[in-house]
Amino acid sequence: MLLEDILAEYMYHCEAKGFTPKMRLNKRQEYKQLMKYLIDKRAVSELEGITVHELRAYFRLKQKGGLQPQGIVSMYIIQGS
Repeated sequence: MLLEDILAEYMYHCEAKGFTPKMRLNKRQEYKQLMKYLIDKRAVSELEGITVHELRAYFRLKQKGGLQPQGIVSMYIIQGS
């Protein structure tokens, strides 16, 4: 499944869960950044191509960029919502 399709499904999920418009916008931006990283830097464009290694590398990159630990935890937790 293409990452763009996954993002669309996730946004539908967020709306169904009652996330506020601001939260949906923030999550959309977060995951668009992740998608861009996966496609541009890791050459991964489908869900099946994502490994734990790619996700850890992305989180390390965000951490080096100044993302606080609670922001990284938030990204982990929201994936399971």
